[in-house]
Amino acid sequence: MSPTRKNRFDPILLRLLAKADPDLPQEKIDTAIRDATEAAGEYLANALRKGKRSMLIDLASIRRGFEVRLRDIWGEALDALYALYVVAIEAAEDYFYRSRDEAVEDDDIVWEALLRIQARACHVASEIQALLRTGHAEGAQARWRTLHELTVVASFLREHDESVARRYLEHQTITRWRDAQQYQKHAARLQFEPFAAEEMCEMRAEHDDLIRKYGRDYGSDWGWAAGVLNGPLGFASIENAAELSHWRPFYRDANAAVHAGSRRLSQRLGIDDAAQTWLTGMSNAGLAR
Repeated sequence: MSPTRKNRFDPILLRLLAKADPDLPQEKIDTAIRDATEAAGEYLANALRKGKRSMLIDLASIRRGFEVRLRDIWGEALDALYALYVVAIEAAEDYFYRSRDEAVEDDDIVWEALLRIQARACHVASEIQALLRTGHAEGAQARWRTLHELTVVASFLREHDESVARRYLEHQTITRWRDAQQYQKHAARLQFEPFAAEEMCEMRAEHDDLIRKYGRDYGSDWGWAAGVLNGPLGFASIENAAELSHWRPFYRDANAAVHAGSRRLSQRLGIDDAAQTWLTGMSNAGLAR
């Protein structure tokens, strides 16, 4: 709440409290506050519905103007990023059509894994470009974190035989079972339909088959890389094996844009060092990061 609104609200509240009967039961006070809150909420909701269209039109105009001004500063860089994105898509399409027949004939699982990762990486790059274009540098940094992980995994798979790629693709069964357990646990509270018992049994059986096939470590988050890493089982070890650990400082910085730690409550990408303001939306600062 802004200081202006607070100053307007407090005197009213104080006057009401001063007039209140000191012997009034707490239950009646609680009921009155609840009824007043519900009435105020309904009033505000109705006011928002009535004024929503004009408000959104005004905000859309503000947003368009902001994006034009942002392009004045960052347009050349944004266009270069988009061009790189288009080149990546076209190169992948060309490679796909030239190599598809041979890859299918050879059941080339590495080829399949890398192309799937590359397609997702292109999609993430499109999200990054959209976020930067609209002045959301911190969101773009968060999506870069995913792009880095995809790059690391692709580089790692490329340096190993097809057994590792197969383990990687099959690991979705492990993740699906773990996710299903969490969903089933909370479905009632979420008021969602739970999985049928038969579905849970099927997912559990597929999970157990893979654990028997690849070993207990396969059931962990990065278990598909178990047995081929020289170090603890985790992303950092995969990153190191792929010789991309020099990006670790940037990756750690991007973690702050993803998680709810206190660092990004004060150190925001979209705020200039000298600015004294709260960032709640678009900004033309921070895109260089």
